[in-house]
Amino acid sequence: TAAMSNVPDLAGRSVRQATTAAEPSHSRRLGKISLIVMLALLLTKVTGQLRQILIGIRFGYDTPYADAFTQGFLIPDFIYTLLIGGAIQAAIIPYLSSSIESGREKDGWRAVSSFITFMAILMGSILLICEIFAPLIMQYFTTSTSYQMAVTAARALLPQAFFMMLAALLIGILNTYKKFITTALTPCIYNSLVLLSLLVLAKRTDGGVKAASVGITAAAAIYFLIQLFSARREITNFRLGLNLNKPEVRELFSLAVPTLVSASIPYFSSFLISSYYKYFADGTSYAYSNAISTWQLPFGIVVIAITNVTLPHLAELFTRKDFSGASKMISTGLRSALLIIIPAALCFGIMRQDVIAGIFRWGRAMSSDSVNYTAQILRWYCPVMVTHTVTYFLNNVFYANHKTWVPMAGAAFNLLMLFIFTRYTFAHTGFGPESMAFSFALSSFASTILLLVLMAIFFPKIKLLHWQHYAVITVFATVAAGGLLWLWQTISGDIQPTHKLSQLLYLLVRAVFAYGIYFYVANIFGITEVRYIKQKVFNKFKK
Repeated sequence: TAAMSNVPDLAGRSVRQATTAAEPSHSRRLGKISLIVMLALLLTKVTGQLRQILIGIRFGYDTPYADAFTQGFLIPDFIYTLLIGGAIQAAIIPYLSSSIESGREKDGWRAVSSFITFMAILMGSILLICEIFAPLIMQYFTTSTSYQMAVTAARALLPQAFFMMLAALLIGILNTYKKFITTALTPCIYNSLVLLSLLVLAKRTDGGVKAASVGITAAAAIYFLIQLFSARREITNFRLGLNLNKPEVRELFSLAVPTLVSASIPYFSSFLISSYYKYFADGTSYAYSNAISTWQLPFGIVVIAITNVTLPHLAELFTRKDFSGASKMISTGLRSALLIIIPAALCFGIMRQDVIAGIFRWGRAMSSDSVNYTAQILRWYCPVMVTHTVTYFLNNVFYANHKTWVPMAGAAFNLLMLFIFTRYTFAHTGFGPESMAFSFALSSFASTILLLVLMAIFFPKIKLLHWQHYAVITVFATVAAGGLLWLWQTISGDIQPTHKLSQLLYLLVRAVFAYGIYFYVANIFGITEVRYIKQKVFNKFKK
């Protein structure tokens, strides 16, 4: 975080100058930055979704090739998350931000340098071990038809985790210095390289799965080099070395270890769900991958953008013990995120079959059965969009105040609930492959309630401002928008335009209708965020 008086922020002004009198302009500046980051993330998510679509087109939707390619990411993604994923957002950014804010930038960089060095050594060692034991690991998550291809894909993709780790560390450093736009734009370059690899190399053969995996690892290496160039000025403070005996290094590790554990637990959840795929037909793994990528599309654009921008500022507020400012920032950010996420969840839930067909069915590559199969899984992930939004914001409150063990406890509780719910629903309900998604929704709701209780206990000075009024109006707006969209869907029945562009436009029209109703009701009852958006749009047209 560029918070010292001699370091300018994105608007070219000193962060130290952001006094109480300047708070409105500071908030507007953060809002503009968040909007730009959202647009950049939208581009990234669109290219990422194209990648997901292309997997089905190149490998097939109900084939072991698509399953093997998807399963090949399980080990490298898990190792990446286990060793580094959560530590960047939850520990490194808040720690370095607080160090700069308190005038200890040199100590902060000493700790970050030691952390990067240690993790690079550890990551390389573990990836080597996984290369050797990949055949043993993959037998627990694959069918007999996809097993050998999944092992080959995993081995080709494991080096990708190392390059992505280094790239993510550089992104974290850039975000600390408020280079949000740079870090939000570059991932679409990686996705574009992945698309190129799939287009050129992917085929419905064993060799095609391996070649595409190698291509994606090469894309990750290029992505790292791009981030290295982007952060060339900021990393001049980096010094290779461990210095594990230094107090600031031990402090950072004490913050990072719980975040690493908490970030890895969701992957244990993925492994738990993946262990049930073998009981169902070929294509289940890819169907779940499609459903998950779909619900994470708005989540990854809106929630990630807002939290990425607010986290370093939130860490500064906690360092200054400005709990009033922190309450305002958390409340505004969470209300703004839910304002977009809740209508999206409604649209995805009510129009789930049309959404899946619109995104993934191109030509005749995806059958109607595959569309229905994926859509039924998606419906249980729609409430997760809301609960995960709340959870993500609450976790950042704990991260910003260096209480990293609380999200770890919440993630462990989530995993325990998922294990219990999945065992029960799989054995005693007729949900079939949907049982895992249903269980995930239940466990997500339970962990959200737990984190709300823990925040009230540990942060009594942090208040979710105007929350009761917001919650009541949100219920009214949700019922109105959801009811009218469901009525439209019921009356129109199976009416669908013939051409793909017409299908997407028809889907967009219904989504705009639902958002319009939701915003209209929210505006009538005085939701501040809606009126702010309305004012901004009106001013733009007035100009």
